[in-house]
Amino acid sequence: MTELSFIVPVYNRETHIEKFLEELLAINMPDMEVICVDDGSTDGTARLLDRTAEKSGKIKAYHIQNCGPGQARNFALSKAAGNYIAFCDSDDRIHTDVYKHMYEVIKRENKDLVLTNYREIFDSGKVIERDYKFKDARDYWGILKHIALYGKIFRRAFIEKNRITFPDSYQGEDRVFLGKVVVAKPDFIWLDEISYDYLRHESDAAQTLTHSYSYSHFAQRMDCWKEFCRICEPVFPKETELHILHGMPFVYRMWCRLPQETKGSGLKAVKEMLTLSDHTGHLNWRIFDLPLQIFVKADSYEEYARLAIEENTKHAVKKRPAAGEPAVSVILPLYNAGKYLRQCLMSLCAQSYENFEMICVDDGSEDNTAEIVQEFMLFDKRVTLLTQKRALAGVARNYGLTKAKGEYCLFLDGDDFFEPEMVELSLKQIRRDDADICLFDARLYHEETKKAERVPYYLKQEFLPKKMPFEGRSFPYIFNLSTASPWNKLIRKALIEEYQIRFMPLPRCNDVYFIFLAMAVAKRITILNRVLVNYRQSVTSLQANNALSPYNWYEALLHLKKRLEELGIFPDVEQSFMNYALSLGIYNLFSVKSANVFCEFYNRAKHEMFPALGITKYDPEAFYAVNRDKYEKLKGVMRYSPQEYMFNDIKKLKEEKFRLINGARDARKKTAAAEKKLAELRQSETFRLGRFLLFLPRKIKKLLSKLLVKSS
Repeated sequence: MTELSFIVPVYNRETHIEKFLEELLAINMPDMEVICVDDGSTDGTARLLDRTAEKSGKIKAYHIQNCGPGQARNFALSKAAGNYIAFCDSDDRIHTDVYKHMYEVIKRENKDLVLTNYREIFDSGKVIERDYKFKDARDYWGILKHIALYGKIFRRAFIEKNRITFPDSYQGEDRVFLGKVVVAKPDFIWLDEISYDYLRHESDAAQTLTHSYSYSHFAQRMDCWKEFCRICEPVFPKETELHILHGMPFVYRMWCRLPQETKGSGLKAVKEMLTLSDHTGHLNWRIFDLPLQIFVKADSYEEYARLAIEENTKHAVKKRPAAGEPAVSVILPLYNAGKYLRQCLMSLCAQSYENFEMICVDDGSEDNTAEIVQEFMLFDKRVTLLTQKRALAGVARNYGLTKAKGEYCLFLDGDDFFEPEMVELSLKQIRRDDADICLFDARLYHEETKKAERVPYYLKQEFLPKKMPFEGRSFPYIFNLSTASPWNKLIRKALIEEYQIRFMPLPRCNDVYFIFLAMAVAKRITILNRVLVNYRQSVTSLQANNALSPYNWYEALLHLKKRLEELGIFPDVEQSFMNYALSLGIYNLFSVKSANVFCEFYNRAKHEMFPALGITKYDPEAFYAVNRDKYEKLKGVMRYSPQEYMFNDIKKLKEEKFRLINGARDARKKTAAAEKKLAELRQSETFRLGRFLLFLPRKIKKLLSKLLVKSS
């Protein structure tokens, strides 16, 4: 007699199915069966299933037309012979010993359901543990903490008695099934163990039904959510309402990926679902980046887009036509920039000068970045959206450059925001001086504190030339005047194309080669000494986490040095280059936060990078005064091992600590002596006599002050 039936719907899983079934059979229970339903696969899955079924009598393979996992599971239920049912996906991993224990428990305790924790494991190696916590044995709603069929074994009689089936759907069918389970109030037991690994295969997500972003599948998912509400709301009204509200971020992510022409219909489906519960007490709950009470006012996608922009930027939306022949092409590489993107784009749309285009390049974002760009495209026809698979900001900038129509290019970042006159003033300056490049200043905006400050390194005042415009290769501080950041430099596109300058495909420092080569070959450079950019800095930025890609600066400088030598202009800019290379190298080395990376970096810099760049043999007298401290660090690196260097550094810090402690002790002694002397003075006859003699003049002065106040 069959005791346990595993139900496995299968769709296009030829690369995983054999290994999965091999692991599943390792449970090694004589009274189990595995029912695999091939849901119309178009690859070699059907053949592999039949072959595996021939080898094992425990596996039963069925083939149906593609109808989605809901129908596939219902079909399998109709074929199941076991007294207990377990659902699995065909590409995951079973903890066979735990499943065997689960079966023993549900049978021994005579329960309707046994459930355990599970894990989500991503291709990247990221692991998320999904656990349950129950108040008591009647906390049925706790079963819905995670909408997951796996990690559970059901009594078949319980399923049949309550007529629990799956909807005929490709999306959301598991939510409806579990809703029916909870309303039936099963006698359940929870085991605080991990029984199942849900493997998130991002690389082949496009092939799976659960990752489909077509409108028909989105509509099916919404129908399942509505059905879930109708099932659960009469029994668990408050819990159902909160469940739906907590699920809105997931629905929003799905909706963001819909084709733009179907988003209006998607919004309508979401609003219909929300009307099934009373949300009076949660009108400020955030739904689709809007408070619920504002979201429900959107009667169309365009109206939603307007509300989303205005609510999140506190600025009114204005419709603007496309730029016919734009003077400037603003190029923005975007990756998961949704948190700040509306502020960024609004600050651009509101520029005082209007004849420019905005080319947004979505670099494979996983958030609502593309959706936000599409919102602005409805109202401002100067905004365009390009998309690419994740390839980093440098590649995205190069892609945007191929589509640029403007005479000048401005490369910005999607998490910054800009002064209203940025385009107008920089364009006026570059045209007035007939320059190839116009530099301007920026301020640093601290995301954590929400405070901004003007810092000295985006446009270094001590290096500003006396005359403008000036030639790049002839200016002694050409690589020291500003950082390599592209967002404070307006560049003539003809210069970029003449020298075929492109950004490097690096996680960090992709702009070093591009910006400094452009500045070195520019015949005329001008400067606008005004703050026009607000550069946002957060602890998660790439610049704040350089241990993730510590050597990009070196690759960029080597590439730049080689090109400058090929052009024959390296001797003209050598001193500036060496000072920049020293500064950048020492900064990157000593800002690494990982001890292991630091030691590896240190040794490679000492034996390879600094010598290859020519820094170690360069004339020490040619380093600028501002770099003297960095040169001293360079000498230490070349002389000591990383362990010796850090030992000496710690020794110096201890000496400084003791000096400060001794200084503070001496200061306290002097303060105590002064206070003692003051106390003695106050007790002296001279001090008392002085107070007595001054008593009458003070009284007269006070009286005169009162009389003057009354007379006025």
